[in-house]
Amino acid sequence: MRKLKIFLADLVHNRSMYEYGFPLNIGLIASVVKEKYGNQVELVLFKFADHLIESLDQQPDIVAFSNYDWNVSLNRAITSLVHETNSNILTVMGGPNIRKHDEGVREFLLSFPDVDIYMLHEGEEPFCKLIEHVLSVFPCDLRKSILDDANLPNSAFLSEAGSLVINRSCELSQGNPIPYPSPWLNGLLDPFLNLKEFPLSPIIETNRGCPYQCTFCTWGAFENRKVRVFDFDVAIEELRYIFSRTKNQFRLQVADGNFGILQRDILIAEEIRRLADKHKNMVGASIALSKDTFSRNKEICMILGDYVTPGLGIQSFDLEVLKNAGRKNAKVEVSQKFVKDLEDQGKQIFTYLLIGLPGETKESHIESVKKAFDLGSYKQVISDIRTLAGSEMDEADYRVKHGIQTMFRVIPSAYGEYGKRKAIEYEECIRATNSMNEDDFLSLRLFHGYLLILFNFELGRPFLDFVERYGLHPVDFIAKISSIPPKEQYPLLHEAMDFYKTSSRNEWFPTREEADAWYLQEEVFKGITENGFPKLNYDLAAKLILKSPLREELFGWMVFHAEKSLDNVQSSI
Repeated sequence: MRKLKIFLADLVHNRSMYEYGFPLNIGLIASVVKEKYGNQVELVLFKFADHLIESLDQQPDIVAFSNYDWNVSLNRAITSLVHETNSNILTVMGGPNIRKHDEGVREFLLSFPDVDIYMLHEGEEPFCKLIEHVLSVFPCDLRKSILDDANLPNSAFLSEAGSLVINRSCELSQGNPIPYPSPWLNGLLDPFLNLKEFPLSPIIETNRGCPYQCTFCTWGAFENRKVRVFDFDVAIEELRYIFSRTKNQFRLQVADGNFGILQRDILIAEEIRRLADKHKNMVGASIALSKDTFSRNKEICMILGDYVTPGLGIQSFDLEVLKNAGRKNAKVEVSQKFVKDLEDQGKQIFTYLLIGLPGETKESHIESVKKAFDLGSYKQVISDIRTLAGSEMDEADYRVKHGIQTMFRVIPSAYGEYGKRKAIEYEECIRATNSMNEDDFLSLRLFHGYLLILFNFELGRPFLDFVERYGLHPVDFIAKISSIPPKEQYPLLHEAMDFYKTSSRNEWFPTREEADAWYLQEEVFKGITENGFPKLNYDLAAKLILKSPLREELFGWMVFHAEKSLDNVQSSI
């Protein structure tokens, strides 16, 4: 009897360069399947849609997809293409980008008519149970078998009548260490090493689970918030495997939600540093540090040195806002000491803030930016809040309670045409709450633009240092100039900032469908594929650098506000 052929796809858009990681997720699932059913299955992993499309003539029996908010449209296009190519292929999907309650699961399946079955929560064990069932009836009409009589743990599908069939009976693996074999050490990820056209970032996972309950995040959203670990020796061997075989310069991604939460993470950081110094192929490491183990975090940052720029994920310095966001235990005072200690050691710090958390006002957000500035953070990374499916913040009752209204905006790197199917990804972000209206968000966009250009890009750092020396907080000064200047005195700057504000408003759409209706027009889409999506802040910064008359007007606008605000400074200065 022939082997069961399984394609596993963790698809990303590759029409525009972006730093994507290796398909570790499907690699882990494939490793478990290979270990249990090795002689009965043939496994192929995919990261790019074109490769999957080209391989469909190999007649796979099952094609399984990972589901994230950056590949929704891409997955919809490819699942449709799979069934158009061969209607007998069983299509499976799994991943965090789905609302957890039954109605949310049903709505998702209705919106993905070409997904036969969804694996809920962690995918390794439920997918293995699916393969066990398939092998017990194979060869047969797999789609019919699943929809007729399958009773599979942690899975969901729609019956022929359209009703939801869901089974949540499979407990997550409680193995500690997590018992899954390594897709690095068994060679499953080797095909993605040293790619030339679209290099991928090596990624490791040393622990899983998150004890925190941030309402905007899905890391701790599933039922099991217990932190479980992968075997320490295996993690070390994975690192050695990656560093010794990677010829490209790379940025290592550590997929842990809270690296530093365990004492052993110091030893892992030491091994990363040793390997980086030895092989000289790592340019940096992307690490999400633990929320409150600041002493250990500091030690890790000092070990890794210039390979990391530490980020303080505080989101807001308003304690009531943090409570609303599930961060009531955030240790703001301790985090301030963490930043100060690292600064004393010569380390630069990023501070991560979010715009529009429930209870946040325009004024309290600006106050948080001031506190981040006062901490001594090198840059503030300020982001809109994506309402991630599967997070508490995305649930209807939470939205109603806090007056959350959302709109959709393009993810700039995530678009393309695959198999004659156009696909563009969107982020759904908060655009109004009980405490901030849409105009507040729009005016803050201008404030953030000035902050990025004058502070992060350093086009105005000397001037900011000047106003601070004379008693005006630089963030308060940036807030003062964050409006469109009069056209008569500042015609070039007026035009540039009016364009900025208008473009900021026009990038948002009420629904995905309305966004698609615009962007998927033939001429509009052609322009996107040829030129990409513009980045407003970078566009404005480039204009200021290249056009000296525009730059002079900006400095004139800054001088105007400095003269109004600094009573103890002569105008001639």
